[in-house]
Amino acid sequence: MTKCDEIVHYIDGKLYIDEVNCEELIKKYDGPMLIYSENRIVDNIVALKKAFLNRYPNCGFFFAYKACYFPKILNIIKENGFGAEVSSSYEFAMAKKNKIGNSIMWNSPGKSEQELNYLINNKIYWNVDSLEETILINELAKKNNTCINIGMRINPDVKIKSSYIERGGKLGIDVESGQALEFCEQLQNLSNVRLIGLHSHLSVENTNPSNHVLSAKALKDFAKTLQQKFDIKLEYLSLGGGFAARNHIEEAGYSIDDFAIEICPLLYELDYRPKLILEPGRYVVDDAAICIGKILCKKKCWDNSWWITDMGTNLLPSFYGRDYNIVPVIKNNRDKICVNIGDRTSSFSGVIKEKILIQDQDANDYIAALNCGSYTFSCAQNYFYPISYHFYIVSNDKLQVLYKYKSEEQYIKELYEQSYDN
Repeated sequence: MTKCDEIVHYIDGKLYIDEVNCEELIKKYDGPMLIYSENRIVDNIVALKKAFLNRYPNCGFFFAYKACYFPKILNIIKENGFGAEVSSSYEFAMAKKNKIGNSIMWNSPGKSEQELNYLINNKIYWNVDSLEETILINELAKKNNTCINIGMRINPDVKIKSSYIERGGKLGIDVESGQALEFCEQLQNLSNVRLIGLHSHLSVENTNPSNHVLSAKALKDFAKTLQQKFDIKLEYLSLGGGFAARNHIEEAGYSIDDFAIEICPLLYELDYRPKLILEPGRYVVDDAAICIGKILCKKKCWDNSWWITDMGTNLLPSFYGRDYNIVPVIKNNRDKICVNIGDRTSSFSGVIKEKILIQDQDANDYIAALNCGSYTFSCAQNYFYPISYHFYIVSNDKLQVLYKYKSEEQYIKELYEQSYDN
């Protein structure tokens, strides 16, 4: 296993990703760039699979497509034994294009009739979020003279830290109030659906196992209840994702093995062995990419120092759990200073990182943001500036294009060509 600082590292004061010198890249390509390491992606996958399969052999791994949309990266992940976790017909089409077969898990709280028909006509895993949706599925299945296997997303009342899915929210069926059990009772009257799995995903950016353990225990306990009351033995229990980036887990003093050590024994408390499904996104790709940009100008506002960069929050979003460590592309002998990193948008939200300690740099010098592999390109938007970045992956120590560069002029041309009748 390689450490993250062996993937992103310095040689003679110059930043490298794998064996690629970032100084040479900024000389060759104009504009900001996002660069992945295939080595790190594969290493993260190996670490995750080894941790869980060694302790509970009946595991299934599904990559959360929402974390990264680059086809080449999705293919690398598929070739390393992962299925696809999708939440929309858009992501489902990506998985099909990537020839993932039926190794697909679909999670979403609402689906159009067209999407439901996709699901009925494709033998994949999918989890429902409500009785109303399940009744509609049963009716569609009856019209198609078929029986559909479903899982249900539960929302157990567990006291976890950093939860972003509160009880009473839009995701899952509440357990504590009895709604989940009532749902299962109603299922007995629906002849064209069959419950085969449970799913729960309650928190994100977990750097230690505590939240996952509480969620896994809730799944296991409800599975026991279903067996006792309805004689149901489930085919799978899905813990979703929620793992932090691997380097962040390790910086907190843990490893993915620590998660597996605490989660896997809970499944052995059942008298049968359902498949344990994991749906990581951030853990697989987040610490495998960096974003490089230029310092356009330096400024002072009151007692705050700012560097304004051509890296933008239109690619590096600032939603919950994002933390981009900023480092210089070329080290110097200057002292470290406290500075804020902002993008060039005329928006108070355009902040990439606040109050970091970094060696002082000049305007036109280059800096790099770390942990840019997840929820960047897939969440990118043409806000203030188009997504005119260079996108690459280092594969076998060679740079390969992930997505064809489009200039601002090309974006404008396409926008107007597609907005008017010719």
